Amino acid sequence: MCVCRILHTPPDFYSRETKKSVFGRAGVQPLSYQLLGRQLSYFATGNVLRNSVFEQNGYALRQHAGSRKQGRPRTAWATAVYKHAVAAAGSEQQLIQFLQNDTASQKSWQTAVRRYCPELANT
Repeated sequence: MCVCRILHTPPDFYSRETKKSVFGRAGVQPLSYQLLGRQLSYFATGNVLRNSVFEQNGYALRQHAGSRKQGRPRTAWATAVYKHAVAAAGSEQQLIQFLQNDTASQKSWQTAVRRYCPELANT
């Protein structure tokens, strides 16, 4: 972890300091939080991104054709981002209203994403 080297923190198994506390001391957010915020902000504005997640002419998630492979199902990117988008919007109905292509709904979506991911407010 590069932040630990910058702060001269010994490895986790010596110092018993969590990564969360190291990030807090450094004043930075983990990359996964930043990435989630960016994905959610582009979710409502990018037609290409929406078309890769939803069925044509609707807001149902795309289903994969064919039978499912044996074993534990993999976590799909589309379902993970969709779950976070529903959580940021509050409900599926509210998310559909945000996905309309007018400027007011896109601005209100950006506001909802900033509330859901507070680290985006600083960028």
